[in-house]
Amino acid sequence: MGERLDIVLLEGGRARIFHQRWGATSLFDLLLGGPDEASQQAADGFDQTEQLDDLLAACVIDRARHALVIRGAGEVLAGLAAG
Repeated sequence: MGERLDIVLLEGGRARIFHQRWGATSLFDLLLGGPDEASQQAADGFDQTEQLDDLLAACVIDRARHALVIRGAGEVLAGLAAG
């Protein structure tokens, strides 16, 4: 099984999707710095895509609503809870 992670940034009425093939288990570390740092890391280190398929984990950062939504397999969510 892969560790695919997609970060969806909702900002200014626009959605940008960033994908990293091996990032799901590092989601907790990505979020530690807050939404600005997570958004910047995704933009700098992930591939931009328009696909949201075969997900192991996804994180939606909605800047306008100040909301964070996380979806993931059991091992990803357990890692976040333990973090």
